[in-house]
Amino acid sequence: AGPRFGLCCPSGARAAMAQEEGEGASGDKEGSAPAPAEHLRFVREAKSAEDRAGALRELHARVRSGELRDWPFNEEFYAEFFAFHVLALSWGRDLPTEADHARQILLGVVRFPEFDVKAAEPHITDELLWKLGSKTDGTALQEEWPFIRDILLWVYEHFVARRSQVRSLVGRTLRSFCKFAHRNVPVAPLLQVLAPVIRGFKMPLSQVHIALLLEILLPMHRPNEWLQWDRQTPLISMYHKELVHCIILFLEKQPSLSVRCV
Repeated sequence: AGPRFGLCCPSGARAAMAQEEGEGASGDKEGSAPAPAEHLRFVREAKSAEDRAGALRELHARVRSGELRDWPFNEEFYAEFFAFHVLALSWGRDLPTEADHARQILLGVVRFPEFDVKAAEPHITDELLWKLGSKTDGTALQEEWPFIRDILLWVYEHFVARRSQVRSLVGRTLRSFCKFAHRNVPVAPLLQVLAPVIRGFKMPLSQVHIALLLEILLPMHRPNEWLQWDRQTPLISMYHKELVHCIILFLEKQPSLSVRCV
């Protein structure tokens, strides 16, 4: 059975959406799912937690089934899609199921072939990136770390104008970790984001690039805190593989830096 979003809408909103969908459409659309933009707006503006959770479950089902691809990805859709995710990025431990659905919706939709990066670009806002960056300060659950990595990589790959913000976000978090190391920071995922950044550095390496190696990456070998209370698993074990990979990328570009790594 298809999504039944209308069941969790207030009657006024349901009637308004039905009227809007009927305009300009051939055939009777009574009982059909609303346009994605309307669905996203309802989730964002839902008056109760129950309404929001129900509508979000149905939206998640529409993404998983691919039904959302039958609708046009227009300006209204992109505006509502990213406005919704600005809100959803503030969900966390208090709304674990809703936050998980929102993450799956974002990753699912941006992978649809119908998703137009150029049309979406104006809606990749500073607020969206700030909300994403706030997830790297140690407050995000470990289950969220792959999502943080994947979205940062996606932004860096597709939105050139936002690359400097992604680099700053990653660098700032890693620098802070060097000073105040703790296990809740998603260090390994951020190093995975950093790898293609390093790979894209042009030669000769600038002083800023070299400072990244000498002032952030190499000092990350120093934290001697323990990952577990039993003091048998060092904190560095969480990210050592990714850290070594980033350092190797530097040495492949400029082998003379190897003397600084000894």
